[in-house]
Parts: sequence; structure tokens; C-alpha cells
Amino acid sequence: MIHAFFDATIAAEPAGDEASTDRTIRGIAVPWNRDGRVSSGQLVRFLPGALDAAARPVVALGHDSGRPVGRVIDNTSTDAGMATVVRVSRVREGDEALVLAADGVLGMFSVGVDPTEFTYEQNDDGEQVLVVAAGDWQHLALLPYGAFEDAVVTDVAASAPTQEETNMPEPTGTVITEAPAPVEAAPSPPPQPVAVPLSGGVPAGPPLTLSAVAQIIAAGNQEGLRAADVAARIQAALTNVISSNVPSVPNYRTELVGLIDHGTPLVNRLDNRPLPPTGSDILYPKWTALPAATAKVATEKTAIPSGAVSWAWQTTSIETWAQGNDLSLQAVQRSNPSAMDAYLRAAAVDAARKWDVAVSTKLLAAAAVATPGADFLANVAALFAMLDPTACPPGRVFLALSWDVAQTLIPIKSVNGPAFWSGSLDLGNYLPSASAAGMDIFVDPNLPVKTMLMGIGSGAATYGGSSLTDIRVVDVSLLGVDVGVYFFAASAVEYPGAFAKLTLP
Repeated sequence: MIHAFFDATIAAEPAGDEASTDRTIRGIAVPWNRDGRVSSGQLVRFLPGALDAAARPVVALGHDSGRPVGRVIDNTSTDAGMATVVRVSRVREGDEALVLAADGVLGMFSVGVDPTEFTYEQNDDGEQVLVVAAGDWQHLALLPYGAFEDAVVTDVAASAPTQEETNMPEPTGTVITEAPAPVEAAPSPPPQPVAVPLSGGVPAGPPLTLSAVAQIIAAGNQEGLRAADVAARIQAALTNVISSNVPSVPNYRTELVGLIDHGTPLVNRLDNRPLPPTGSDILYPKWTALPAATAKVATEKTAIPSGAVSWAWQTTSIETWAQGNDLSLQAVQRSNPSAMDAYLRAAAVDAARKWDVAVSTKLLAAAAVATPGADFLANVAALFAMLDPTACPPGRVFLALSWDVAQTLIPIKSVNGPAFWSGSLDLGNYLPSASAAGMDIFVDPNLPVKTMLMGIGSGAATYGGSSLTDIRVVDVSLLGVDVGVYFFAASAVEYPGAFAKLTLP
């Protein structure tokens, strides 16, 4: 799915009296033969006729979870692009969309397209461009800003409000759907964030979690708050990021410093499996009684041996890891390097580190404990001795070291080691990795100090991982972008006997 969104120099104005009974928004939904950067960062170009003029997609405020506000009622493929007419529904969000489009706030169309015929080309800057010749036009969004100049709102026609609409309360802030009050709900006090003064004068609450959001909504239902007030509480729980936090820098220095990315060295040594498409838990079978009746059959046509076999289902939960911030539009659009790109990269580094720590903590808890020896090679022998040969699946042995333990490898010579030790040591990448005739030895800076962990990679599994998905919600009233990042992941130690640990004195 491509979310192709386009910048606009907004030129929206109310229509004349002849069209005043309409609730329509008109403009170019997508230009032809123009390169633009879509929501994923990919450059894309739509060829003339790439979209079907007969399509009538639903129109929403933003992509994905945006509220629907109407439907496309007419399209005309011109030389410039797809000219579109949107009929706006008589709902509160539709009324707001008409007002914001007429005021030039929502001045951009953004198409959601699933390409069906496409090729790739390289532009003059050496970047790859996805050239779409045909695609399934699935929805259209109204947004305040984007990446192309020609997908503009050019005309807005709004009818006079009815008596019922006149009596509706004025929308304030970000409008969300109001949930019905529960019939019987246990009292749930609202969360009490600790106010911290910021440069913008807005208090910041604790980190926003799914549980905290649920508590805020429940508290709002209990108190009979309007949806806008509940939304304001949720937004207040996100820490503000304004232009003073991420100032623009000169073009000659566009790289950030201070970000240290060690990745997930330990997680990478384990079996990595995809998450199932649905569900909150992962079930996997574990043998409780292995087939053990195999025996020589004495003569033909006699009963073969048999015995009981069984397994039990084991469960590991799929965890949600997340964080978020509220970035000002100025910080998003006027920063160089991009505040949004830098934020997402740094969040990915933080996610990788936290996930590696979580997995290593689970492995250390399940590992057998070895007694430290006189030196490094003696410690390796002690760890190997603690592995259970009856509970070790096939796989390569690895040895993970905390940074301080890795220093002890430097003075070891191949002539001083046992048969398995080849003495090959590489310090060229700063984080050393050693080859000991097949044993995978590496440093994991996320391990506790004085720690050595030996294991077989197939003895444990991770599902999913720290690959982030981001959610962005534009708050027009405050010119901000609420950005949240999250990932789903799970881990399971399927063969505890395949791991051993040692803590140096």
C-alpha cells in the first residue's frame, strides 16, 4: 500500500452562490509524472491514467485510523492529474473538514493506492523511483501538508448549517469518537501525572502506555467528559518536543552525534521466527514423553514394540513495546537534519537495546550456573560442562561476553589453548569477535558486567523483534504531530539445558 501525499500552496476559497448548497471539496488528488516522497520514504511517480476515474473511494481525515468524512463522487483525468470532487458527509468531522479546507488548513489530498502495475527507475540523484502505471485506489485522505506541490484543494463549497447543526456544541481541539458510557463500571480514578514545566508552558506527564490510555478514557466516561476533553488528557500524557529541543542546523553539518547503536547481538544468535498474524499468545508443543519403545523385532509377523508418547502446550505472551512524543510542526518541517527521521532512528536504537536486554535476561534466568575457573579457557570449559547433552538441540555453540570480560581474550595465544582454541581474534571493529575453531564468540554490551553466557542458538526462539512501526496523528489546533512507535515481540526458552552462565568474581 502506498500513501502518496503531496505538498500544497493552498488556494482554497468558498464557491459562489450557485454551488452554496453543496458540501464539496475539489482539487487534484494526484499529479501525473511528478516524483514525490511517500509516507514510507519511497520516491513514487504516477503515470497518466494510473488511477481509475470511475473509482469512488472513501475520504478520511488522515490515513489508516483517520475518521471517514465523505466519499469521492466524481473524477476527471486531466493532463495535469486526477481532478477529484469529494462529497462531505453531515457529521461533526465533516463540518470541521469543510471549515479547515476553506481556511487553507487542510489543503492537500493524499491517495492510498495498492500498485498493480509498476516498474522502478533511477532519477538524476541516483535514487530509486517507483513508477506506478496502474493501481487499486483504496482511499483518499485530507491532510495539511505532504511531499508534492500539485495535489491541492482548489475549491470548497459549504451549505448553510441547519437548525440542528447550529445547536451542536462547537468542536474544540482534536475531536475523537465518543465511546458510550458503560452501564456498570467500577470506579476508576484518573491517572495523576506529575506536572513538569516545559519551555512551552505545557505540563508533561509520565510515559504514555496502552494501560494509561485506557484509564484516561475510562475516567472520562465516569466524569461525563466530552471527547475533546478526553483527547486533551491523552495528548497531555505525551512529552512535548518543540523547535528549541531540536533546533535547525546549517546544511554543512547535517549528521547527528551521540547515538550509539549496538544492535541486538544476542537476539541475532537465536532462532528468529515471524509473529503469527493474529492472537496475543504463542503456543508451542513440548515433549513430555518421547517415543522410547524402539527395539529389535525378533521374527516376522509379530507385534512391534509400543509405548506412551505425549507433549504439552507451552505458552509465551506477545509483548507490546512502545513510546511516543508530541513534536511541534515547526520542529518537524523546519529542522535539518529531519527531527522526525532522527527521532524514529533513535527510537529504533532504543528499542533494539531494550529488546536485547529483555531476551538476555530471560536466557540468564533459565541458564545453568557454572563455577568460575582460573582463567578464560577454564571458564569456557566450565560453561560447556554445564550444558545438558540430553536437552541440547543441534546448532552452533555461541559464547556471549560482557564488555569487561572480553578484555581477557587479548593475551591468549593459540599455543596456550586447548584443541578447540585457534586464537583468532579481531579487534578491527572495536567490538571484538573471536573465532575459536567454530565457536561463535562475541561481545554484547547489553549483558551485565562480569557475565559469560554460553548456549546453542536453536535452544531459544524470538518472534517478531524490535522493528518499529510508527503512528503519526496531526493535531491541527496546536500545529503538532503526535508520533508513537511500537513493536510486538515474544521470546521462548524451549531447551533450558542448552544454556549455561557464569559470573566472574
